Amino acid sequence: MQKSALLAVAAVAALSCSAAAQEDDSTNVEIVAHVVEPTKLEPTDERIGALKLPDGFRIQKFAEDLINPRMLAVSDDGTVYVTRRSVGDLVMLKDTDGDGKSDSQEIVASRPNMHGIAIDGTTMYLAGSVSV
Repeated sequence: MQKSALLAVAAVAALSCSAAAQEDDSTNVEIVAHVVEPTKLEPTDERIGALKLPDGFRIQKFAEDLINPRMLAVSDDGTVYVTRRSVGDLVMLKDTDGDGKSDSQEIVASRPNMHGIAIDGTTMYLAGSVSV
C-alpha cells in the first residue's frame, strides 16, 4: 500500500515539474513578422491591355471610382455586388444597357467593417470582421 502511495506522489510531482517546464518554454517565444503593402497601381487602359489571358477570354473595366472594393459576388440576374470594408457598405452595380459596363452604383447595405459576401439563389450573406 505504501509503495502505491509513494508511486502516486512521485507521478504527481513529475507531472507538475513537466507542466511548469512547459509553461516556462511557452512564455519565452519570439515572433518575427513582416507586413507587405503592395504598391497601388491605377487600372489604366495600358495596364489592363498588358494582362495575359487564356485564349477566348477578354477583359475590360466594368466600374470605376469604387473606393477600395474588397469582395464581389454576382447574382443570377447579372447584378454585381461589391463590399467596401473601409467605407463599411455594399454597392450594387448594374449594367442596364448591356454594354458590359456598370451604368449605376447604389449603396444597398451599410455595416461597419463590411467584408465578405456570398449569394445563394435569392439569399445574400454579408460578413463583417466579427459577424455574419
